[in-house]
Amino acid sequence: MRFIIITLIFCLGIFSIVNAQMHGKAKIDSLQQLVQKSADDTNKVILLNSISYQSSTIDPDGGLQYALKANALAKQLNYRKGEAESYSNQALNLTSKADYSGALENHFKALAIHESMNSQQNIAVCYSNIGVVYNNQMNLEKAREYYEKALEQFRELKFEQGVATTLGNLGLVYHATGEHEKALNSFSESLHYSESKNDTTSMAICIGNMGNSYLAQNRLDKALEYDLRALALNEQIGDIVGSGIGMGNVGEVYFKIATDPNTHLLDSLFKGNKQKAIDLAISYLKRSLEIFKTIGFLNGIQEVHKYLASIYESVGDYKNALAEAREHMQMKDSVFNVDNNNRIAAIETKRLNDLNQKELEIKNLRIKKLRKSNGYLLVPYFFCLSFP
Repeated sequence: MRFIIITLIFCLGIFSIVNAQMHGKAKIDSLQQLVQKSADDTNKVILLNSISYQSSTIDPDGGLQYALKANALAKQLNYRKGEAESYSNQALNLTSKADYSGALENHFKALAIHESMNSQQNIAVCYSNIGVVYNNQMNLEKAREYYEKALEQFRELKFEQGVATTLGNLGLVYHATGEHEKALNSFSESLHYSESKNDTTSMAICIGNMGNSYLAQNRLDKALEYDLRALALNEQIGDIVGSGIGMGNVGEVYFKIATDPNTHLLDSLFKGNKQKAIDLAISYLKRSLEIFKTIGFLNGIQEVHKYLASIYESVGDYKNALAEAREHMQMKDSVFNVDNNNRIAAIETKRLNDLNQKELEIKNLRIKKLRKSNGYLLVPYFFCLSFP
């Protein structure tokens, strides 16, 4: 079982007017003070979007409300770029809440606006963000499709941050398909860029992802090292979702250490005390669960219950194993239910229909231009087979 992999999600055009070294709640508090002093103009839309973006890993419910406020004001001002960003932020917060159909719907709304403005860089960002949603839903084929579209466009634009971020996201697909060395190379390249920009949020994500790859290769010493580093960074910057995921990842590694036939790490860390390692694993997982329940992160909740069930079963505690398994199934149904999948399919169909309609409109415009330039009416010919 692989716990949860954090993905790099970013929205361009959103900037913070406060000190770049501020993180988490402190940054949100500063932005809120600026909002209170701001007139109802485009700058206020930017501030509202920034608060929504910063809230997505701390308070997604609150972040969603700020995105809706930004959306309403952007529409009032006819500020299309701000409207698109508000849709992206709604999607970001909905992703944190595991509402993947809602996230996709809003990402496609943002994409449509950026396409209408021919904003190539933001179109590529939307592709990457859409890939993130599919990745979280474990639709790896769709995730790879959108990541590769984003990567191709970022490279054409020579946009270094986009290339690095999307490589990191592609690493998640490589990880899920068992291509662990390719995954590590992608994460390492992404981490190198994040370190060069002192981007601690992205650094924490990359380091955590590398920990996942090391665990998949049963390199438990490296997995623990990287997961603990990621957890420390997430706690430092106040990333609640990242901290919850980090605790879950650390808990999983400790359980792997407890049950690994090679007892080297068990001996060095716990003096061979297997139960002590298991107790510590359960402690980290329960702390992770508390965080996820606080913010309503359904995907995280169902994953922790699933892993706790397997731990309790392995030690013969079938009563707790059954209770955790029931909680897992209940939460899993909420995240991956049929209605949600049907809604996603409907959103994808609408997107294809919209693209077909745009193509038809372009063809009609070309025909009209051709008619004007030639000065006469073009008459279509229909060829029919006749029977003797």
